[in-house]
Amino acid sequence: MANKYTDTSLFDKAMIFAVKAHANTERRGKGFPYIVHCMEAVEIVATMTNDPEMLAAAALHDTVEDTPTTVEDIRREFGDRVADLVDAESEKRVEGSSPEDTWHARKETAMRHLANAPLEVKIVAMGDKLSNLRGIARDFSKEGNHAWEKFHCKDPHEHAWRWRGLLKAFSGLENTTAYVEFSKLVNYVFSRVSSGFSFDELPGDIIMVEGVLDAEGAQKIVANMAHRHVYTLNFAQVPSVKYSAIRTLLNARKSGLVFFIVEATRDVAQRFETTGAANFISIMRSPRRVDMSDYKESGDGFTAISYFKNDGDSMMKLYYDFMPTSVVEREKRIARSAFIMGIPTPMSGDIVHDGRRNGITFERVLNKRSFARIMSEEPERLEELAITFSAMTKKLHETPCDTAIFPNVAELYHKFVDDCDLLEVADKVKVHAFINAIPAAETCVHGDLHMGNVITNGKENLFIDMSDFGWGNPWFDIGMLYIITKLSEDHMVEKYYHVDRKAMDAFWAVFVREYFGATTPEQVAEVEEKASAFAALKMVYFNTIGTNHPLAKQYIDKYLLS
Repeated sequence: MANKYTDTSLFDKAMIFAVKAHANTERRGKGFPYIVHCMEAVEIVATMTNDPEMLAAAALHDTVEDTPTTVEDIRREFGDRVADLVDAESEKRVEGSSPEDTWHARKETAMRHLANAPLEVKIVAMGDKLSNLRGIARDFSKEGNHAWEKFHCKDPHEHAWRWRGLLKAFSGLENTTAYVEFSKLVNYVFSRVSSGFSFDELPGDIIMVEGVLDAEGAQKIVANMAHRHVYTLNFAQVPSVKYSAIRTLLNARKSGLVFFIVEATRDVAQRFETTGAANFISIMRSPRRVDMSDYKESGDGFTAISYFKNDGDSMMKLYYDFMPTSVVEREKRIARSAFIMGIPTPMSGDIVHDGRRNGITFERVLNKRSFARIMSEEPERLEELAITFSAMTKKLHETPCDTAIFPNVAELYHKFVDDCDLLEVADKVKVHAFINAIPAAETCVHGDLHMGNVITNGKENLFIDMSDFGWGNPWFDIGMLYIITKLSEDHMVEKYYHVDRKAMDAFWAVFVREYFGATTPEQVAEVEEKASAFAALKMVYFNTIGTNHPLAKQYIDKYLLS
């Protein structure tokens, strides 16, 4: 008996159905039978799967949209799954409006649905879209911009917008040969169609760049950044970058401008990587779609949920919806750079998304536990852990940081103050003055320092959660640790750190003794007074990311504004 993948009866039936449905129909403007396109779509899908229902859906993908066939006809003949796959690939027309008037809206809706669709839907769609794009590339090579005259939309810039958007929507298929071909054809056709360059500055020091980037365009971007601190350049709509533009950006980086590139296409990222420019300019690719069925939830935190991949080799951290994408990008950039610099931390992988949340993949440290978890499960080891934690922290704070790659924590806090809703204008002036008075340092600061962000497998102790890593005065870290150990509510301590208030107090006491050498009540009180001021400053940061601390207003008033 044939197994599921060698039994061709369903696929054979689908091909015969498609041949009859498209009988005597020509592929628009091509001069060959319509069914040839369906056959090509099947061939493309077959490079990604041998699932007979998906192959059948590829054969039938245009029957509902372009013939009298209905979704219910498909459902009756081929079952629910095939019908749902065909329906997902069938563009919905707008009654009472012309195809020309609704073109942009229809394509935008289709792209949005595809971006959030399961992988099997994307695979069937790739068969259709890559077949179409092959035809466009052939026509464009012969006719140039006249190739668009046969479409409802004649504007090549609109087509460039659509096909670049489709490339992004096909996240999750990056490792397939079909995606690689699709990416190359998009770049081949639309880098020539839409070579116009523009950029737009958005809130949060983000610059959206569009079009082919050459030296002149790069010079304009650099001039815009000349007197600011840290910028994020979003390259999602940049199909290609000239060598001369990379050289311009490298020179700007060497002159001291700090900027990072995010959401780069595969081709653009590869140009930075193969030239070596990525060693000096941080560049991250567009997020890759992950299949959540490959992962199992392993724990939750204040800003993200962790998952283990079923293969045991990696894990993933997905941030909650309320966390800005910039936080994810910053953690990835910093985790990679810190690892290269020698900071003990796990290796980081891709930036990913599940259709709703953004996150990062990391190597999975087998048999690891956080120091907080060990404190909960083996309370007798609390002092040992606190001593180790103190030694790691002191070594981190003595390590010179690469100021060309990592952010200045003091500068970041100036920005947090500007964005803080808890502060009036006059109050912001006072807090800026407080930050300016902090002694400067160019050593490493973790930024989210606590016992939950150090893990161990019994052999190695590693820092994790590096999104706030930078350089500056160590007291920025001490303030965060003080919040966790001394100021957090009891239920939060138990939920996120698995210990009680008594254990937190004991951990802080050992840390103060080991890190500062404070042994008398007066010395401890002096440390805690200073830590309280930096804790208040950290609460300003909490406010800017959409969360808050119960003591925020009280501590800010007392330690920063008095």
